[in-house]
Amino acid sequence: EIGYGYRMKSRSLKVRMRNLRFTFFYIVMNVWILSLLCQIKDSEDLLSMSYPAEGITNTAFSKWKNTEGSRKAETAAVWKFCGNLTLFAEATGHRQTVCCYQMQGQPEAVFGKALTAGRYFTEEEKDVCLLDVETVRNLFGSEDVLGLEVKWSGKILKVAGILNENAPVCVIPAEKETVFEGIVLRRKDAGESSKQAVSLTEAALGRAESRILDGKLYFVTACILYGVMTAEAFILMGILTRRRAAGKRRKAWGLCFFCVGIGIAVLFIGIKAADFGSDYLPAYWSDFDFFGRLFEEKTGQIRQFLGHQEFACWQKMARVWRQAIGLEIVSGGLLAIVFVQAYSASP
Repeated sequence: EIGYGYRMKSRSLKVRMRNLRFTFFYIVMNVWILSLLCQIKDSEDLLSMSYPAEGITNTAFSKWKNTEGSRKAETAAVWKFCGNLTLFAEATGHRQTVCCYQMQGQPEAVFGKALTAGRYFTEEEKDVCLLDVETVRNLFGSEDVLGLEVKWSGKILKVAGILNENAPVCVIPAEKETVFEGIVLRRKDAGESSKQAVSLTEAALGRAESRILDGKLYFVTACILYGVMTAEAFILMGILTRRRAAGKRRKAWGLCFFCVGIGIAVLFIGIKAADFGSDYLPAYWSDFDFFGRLFEEKTGQIRQFLGHQEFACWQKMARVWRQAIGLEIVSGGLLAIVFVQAYSASP
């Protein structure tokens, strides 16, 4: 009997330690996911339309500035990839090959919070540039370079700002006759309809069938999936609590309903936080094909974006979104496995 009691206590201790380790791992994973969600939310207001085949003229962009779509944007810019160029710093004699982009409008629409020093240039400025951190270090051996000059094809450019990019990049003001490849907006209200914003912009630009990047889509999908997985944790906890205490305590029912209630509340909060708006709801509930079309449209946008990101900051966004979705799926899968094992072992 003593040996049996010792084995039971030892087994109980092992189960508790296992549950404690899993709980700690689950909490750490959730903190990680929440930090990723905060990063994705920073790009929630981002909306980009790319037209590599047709292009956007300077006149079309000026026309767009006088439309309703422009008034709903906090910042906006048009951009064009100009290929690779070699910058030369006369002060040090160093050279660096970078990807060059011409921009008109407000570069912060593209890069957001990626500016680590200096400022973004304005539309009126010429002969200035934005460089990434690594390019600045390679050219000058220091990050204290604001106002210093680099040369390119006989032109002298002053460094106005430093970007926290992980790829060599140089951003310069666009020339007058530039035909741009895409337009980027930062909306004042991220909850407004992306479809309407795209429609207004394309009507003003005279373009259609663009490659769309909607930052709201990535925040919505990550946020709702996290709400579902967290709600699953509380609901399974309530079911397991009732299972283990069956026939012993009536209070188990109360605890079970409490956990399930919290799970439902968490799911509601997740949906509320996502604030997906009218784009994700049918105009008429009798439109049963709406969600099928929505799924096809959004998966197409995600596939396009994951296959091609113009800027390093957008690559980071795609990487963070993948990590968040992957961690949420792993978290839900591990929770389901632990629940099945615990449920099978309970009386």
